[in-house]
Amino acid sequence: MAMTRVGAEGEVDAAAPVAQMRRFRPDIQAMRALAVTLVVIFHLWPSALPGGYVGVDVFFVLSGFLMSSHLLNVENRSGKEVLDFWSRRIRRIIPVALFVLVFTLIAGRLLLPPTRWSPDALGVIASATFWENWNLAISSVQYLAADDAPTLTQHFWSLSVEEQFYLVWPLMFAAAALIAARLRKSRLAWITAGITAVVVISLLISIRWTAVEPGSAYFSTFTRVWELALGGLCAVLLPFVGRLTPVVRKAMMWAGLVFIIGSAAVYSTSTAFPGTAALVPTLGSALLIAGGSVGEWDNSFLVKPQWIQWTGNASYSIYLWHWPLFVLASFVLLDHPALIGPAALVLTIALSALSLPLIEKRFRDAFSKKTPKQHFSALAIGIAIVVGLASLQLLEVSRNQRANEQAASSLQSDRPECFGAAALVSGPEICPVTNTTVLIPTPTKAKLDKSDAYRDGCWSNEPFKKRPVCTYGNGPIKVALVGNS
Repeated sequence: MAMTRVGAEGEVDAAAPVAQMRRFRPDIQAMRALAVTLVVIFHLWPSALPGGYVGVDVFFVLSGFLMSSHLLNVENRSGKEVLDFWSRRIRRIIPVALFVLVFTLIAGRLLLPPTRWSPDALGVIASATFWENWNLAISSVQYLAADDAPTLTQHFWSLSVEEQFYLVWPLMFAAAALIAARLRKSRLAWITAGITAVVVISLLISIRWTAVEPGSAYFSTFTRVWELALGGLCAVLLPFVGRLTPVVRKAMMWAGLVFIIGSAAVYSTSTAFPGTAALVPTLGSALLIAGGSVGEWDNSFLVKPQWIQWTGNASYSIYLWHWPLFVLASFVLLDHPALIGPAALVLTIALSALSLPLIEKRFRDAFSKKTPKQHFSALAIGIAIVVGLASLQLLEVSRNQRANEQAASSLQSDRPECFGAAALVSGPEICPVTNTTVLIPTPTKAKLDKSDAYRDGCWSNEPFKKRPVCTYGNGPIKVALVGNS
């Protein structure tokens, strides 16, 4: 069997001796274009496509497929192949991600209120160090229907999941190759068994976790890794697709397209996700990948148009840029809500068109001949710079908070005539409404001033299956508070 390579964005990005693959697959680019389009529409105009968040699941399956396709082509016995793989990932995805994080930090500092500076800085640190998904999972943020204002980096959760997968997945392939060599067994059989086990175990965890705690389940690596592993199964099983008739392959592609678009149209923020619901878009992605492996759709109107190929090529930059621009536009254009979506979209396309050649491709080419050690050194320096800048912002927030609290304490001690509720009693003639320089409590402190019920977990979240009971005080009269807002 002739060994050829499958690539995305024109680079040699994946290869597998176990499957007949083409050097470049336009249909993969079209899938990327579809995925990022679904996500962008969902974020900018959620009512137009309430389930557009499934575009992230399409990305997961694609990433697992491309990575596994490459790893199947190397023996992974010396460890050098693993380092080389990580090096390619670093120069491919890190430069533009760190650039967007720096932009986000600066823009948020200039355009957003002080109450946002601290959570955004923490989000930048978590995103730069690849654990933003766990940062959100621990805080149990409802990504699909969050009550608190979203951070500028909330969308980095999916990149964190992928980075964690990139770190572990090559090691599993290397371990399978080593075991197979020592036992003189089939390397492919061991790899297939390992991938299948990951899919089954992670899917079961996802189903259970989503039913119990959907907020954290949405972000968890353990509930998502099966989607990337499903892409790995596609890479392993791809040779069998070539034996199918063209009619069957086309049917697979149409079915996959219906699964993805259908779930995006039917699902909503109330859908328990990921769980079993994620099976529809992920299986649809697998069908599209497998059905398009021979190239029968390459010249179709769904794949060939230049704008579709460009969108797929720029999908990574588009994904990185669209969310912070949307959040920033929501503040800047607060009085003109109809302009928020269009403004964010135009800026996203413009910045993506610039960052693709100036950052993504330039750094990829510049580091193509560097050693893994140089790649890791550059990664460490880049992360240190971003984390350092975010830490400075946290220090500034802390310093401002202390200064405001000191001013507030001094004001409370003086007890001026128009202090607090006294201003309402005296009326505007004596206490005119002016631009106050000192607020008591400070906005940052007021945002965190919640009842003990929040601290004690005495509240219920979606899907409202838990009914916690909390008791406060020991007085003779009992008062029951039941229900919610």
